Amino acid sequence: FRRCALPIYVGLVVGLPYIGLSADVGALESSYVPPVMTYYVDNALGNDGNSGSQTQPWKSIGNGDATGVINPGDTVVVNAGAYVLTGVNGVSLQCKHGVPSALMTYRANGKVVLDQGSGLGANYAFKVDRSGIALQGFEITNAATGIYIGLGCDACSVDSCNIHAGNNVSG
Repeated sequence: FRRCALPIYVGLVVGLPYIGLSADVGALESSYVPPVMTYYVDNALGNDGNSGSQTQPWKSIGNGDATGVINPGDTVVVNAGAYVLTGVNGVSLQCKHGVPSALMTYRANGKVVLDQGSGLGANYAFKVDRSGIALQGFEITNAATGIYIGLGCDACSVDSCNIHAGNNVSG
């Protein structure tokens, strides 16, 4: 499991694009805006050392966030399959964030089942601790909380997710 580095930038995020993990203070940001990218995840064929392309998918859903690769407007397409999650936070999205005009989207491609069958009391399939995240089309089972969206995390959306076996959405 990789954790994101603590941000060294401390500027105020006002919804405009910036380079890095956060806005700078007292400096002019570059006008360069990275191109919008689509990344892929495949539980059976992926490897987190891959590029995340369609032919070289990642194995873990949260890999792009943990490594700081994805940016506002990017999409992570999760290919069909059963994903057994480990640890209490399952897929933890805590490093990068989107903005209202450019969400970071995680989309199921076919039937994607996230099984948080760890038996570890309070656990989550998705733990979202950043703004501007969209989750689309996932089936979630065996999690105390299917999707947790942290306080202050605005501009997030959950669409067409099936959360069952006593699970819920909170935040």
